[in-house]
Amino acid sequence: MQAVNISKEKYTRTLIVIAILIILPYLLSNQYYTHILVLSGIYVIMALGLNIVVGFAGLLDLGYIAFYAVGAYTCALFSTYFEVSFWLLLPLGGVLAAIFGILLGFPTLRVKGIYLATVTLGFGEIIRLVIRNWDSLTNGPKGIMGISHPHIFNFNLTSPVHFYYLILILGVATTFISYRLSKSPLGKFWIAIKDNEIAASVLGIDTVKMKLYAFAIGAFFAGVAGCFFASWQGFVAPISFTFLESIIVLCIVILGGMGSIVGSIISALILVILPELLRQFQLYRMLFFGLSLTFIMIYRSRRKIKAKEESFRLENDKIQKKEEISNIKEIFQTKNESAVKENIILEVEKISKNFGGLKALSNVNFKVRNLEILSIIGPNGAGKTTFFNCMSGIEKADQGRINFYEQRIIGNYGSLPAHKIAKLGISRTFQNTCLFESLSVLENVLIGTYIQQNKNQKENKKETLALELLNYVGLKEKSYERVNNLSYGHQRYLEIARALSVRPKLLLLDEPANGLNLHEKEILMNLLLDIREKLHVTIILIEHDMRVVMKISDHIVVLDHGERIAYGTPIEIQNNRLVQEAYLGRGKKVE
Repeated sequence: MQAVNISKEKYTRTLIVIAILIILPYLLSNQYYTHILVLSGIYVIMALGLNIVVGFAGLLDLGYIAFYAVGAYTCALFSTYFEVSFWLLLPLGGVLAAIFGILLGFPTLRVKGIYLATVTLGFGEIIRLVIRNWDSLTNGPKGIMGISHPHIFNFNLTSPVHFYYLILILGVATTFISYRLSKSPLGKFWIAIKDNEIAASVLGIDTVKMKLYAFAIGAFFAGVAGCFFASWQGFVAPISFTFLESIIVLCIVILGGMGSIVGSIISALILVILPELLRQFQLYRMLFFGLSLTFIMIYRSRRKIKAKEESFRLENDKIQKKEEISNIKEIFQTKNESAVKENIILEVEKISKNFGGLKALSNVNFKVRNLEILSIIGPNGAGKTTFFNCMSGIEKADQGRINFYEQRIIGNYGSLPAHKIAKLGISRTFQNTCLFESLSVLENVLIGTYIQQNKNQKENKKETLALELLNYVGLKEKSYERVNNLSYGHQRYLEIARALSVRPKLLLLDEPANGLNLHEKEILMNLLLDIREKLHVTIILIEHDMRVVMKISDHIVVLDHGERIAYGTPIEIQNNRLVQEAYLGRGKKVE
């Protein structure tokens, strides 16, 4: 009942805000203020578009204003040369800007951080210089005049009030789309990529494709805003699309809180309207401006924490209403019952990996049978995690082959990318937990259920499956908590649940017992045996705790300096002289 009341309160507040915005022009004393509101609406749309790129996907774009320019000049050129209607140009400007976003993103999104920022900055400057110097098309620095205003039948939209209502409609639509995107699987994928791109890729997320979606959608919003700007002003020139404009929009997103839709809107309104209102206080203008920015940062921080806690509280109220899956193992058995020759599901042949002059792996060979638990052990630096990285597509092996269910995933002629290997049924955890900290415990697991091939499965069914997986590892009661609030042991279990959410055939666990106490290790061992027996998942385990290894392993591979020095059952490994000398020291025995 409390969740319903809070939802109704939010809905009511939204309606009140929209009602105020509708009557706002009639409350203002002159049209100049309405003009400022129209300008702020343009920045709201641009900020929401850049918020998708920077706030959701974590991509630093310093040339965002270029897409705004594409939309503006699309409207200007087609309106003046071909007399195309504004209502056709509005989506056209957005689509062309999105195409430019894809063309920019496709070759550049494989770079990160400052390199991506530099490339996007260069793109923005290129677009500005092209429109400045292509006199025959854009009229150069003089710009294009005589751009027609929108009209509905015989009614022309010319006054500031007309444009105010048009930008209000566009702003509300953009806000609604942004909100829906933030709650959609696509929005969760963006946040996962921002938090940890490697962890996202090994779950099966095509990170490059998701980034392209972010660039294209963000550019579309900028293109729409640019088209509106051109029609509203009736004139465009390169001076309106400088690098400074990109910085202003980026500042709006940062000050509003990256990823915050409401924050971006409030920040845009304040940073556009406030300087105009303070013009009469020229001497104190920057002082007031600085104080307002400080207030935004403080309010944003507190509001963000409060909103997140409220969101978790609301979701927690719903947990008891979820339908339980009575037998989760049926879901895994349906997928994992596959026939293979001699029961071998994984063949590793002569895998080698060098880092400069360091041989991390050298001609590693072994086979894994269906539904066995195989452990990989060895001293620090033996190449264990490097092997996992090569096998899961994070690193590229220099030579060798790996076949999974008789399908080549790593070979001399190239390897599959991480997300494709994951979709074949290989999932993994990491030596140091790699969770998505911006998402709740449940949302971390939901990421995997979103990737499943059954796209017709309803959202509530996927959430039910995620809850059942959390219940399976003992974390259901913490479903809506922050990831950072979990103990280290619980974070380990959460990572296993997330790895299981993609319904793998083969589970790679990198030191899952690291940092656990004796009781937690007992729980872990029972869990791994249960995963093998009930969920029919094969497991490869990297582990230093010999007690865990000897108790649950069917076979063990021993690596030393990147080479396989032993392979056998736990008893055979215990009595192997090479293992005793290389792994524990001469004269000692593995127990």
